[in-house]
Amino acid sequence: MATKNMNQVTLTGNLCRDPEIRMAKNNFAVVSCAIAVNHSAKDASGGYKDEVSFFDLTLFGKSGEAFARFHKKGQPIMVSGRLKQNTWIDDNTGKNRSKVEIVVNEWFFNNLKSDEGAKPVAQPSASPTSPPGYPDDVPF
Repeated sequence: MATKNMNQVTLTGNLCRDPEIRMAKNNFAVVSCAIAVNHSAKDASGGYKDEVSFFDLTLFGKSGEAFARFHKKGQPIMVSGRLKQNTWIDDNTGKNRSKVEIVVNEWFFNNLKSDEGAKPVAQPSASPTSPPGYPDDVPF
């Protein structure tokens, strides 16, 4: 009996840079940005120290365009999607390189006002899948 693998990730953090929109074939939007996620870990002295991780995000289509319209660097955000590993050969060293990005299927506003608490509001998304042949068909 075959088992199905699960590739699902949900993160809450702050945008590290403004979303950047690029247009692929057929006027299909590809949006890229990054998220910073904090995690508190116990240090050697028994106290807690924040560890920060940075993740690249990719969004597609109308959902990506809406995301870029409503979000700027520093804003809190919650995203859900899948991990995608990209591999390439470094032009300078000739060595294999890789990077994991998050292909976002859904995103949520994350209002962190102290009087209201965090209340994510789901945003409608267009097709959450990447365009056929991604990343080969993306002209950049």
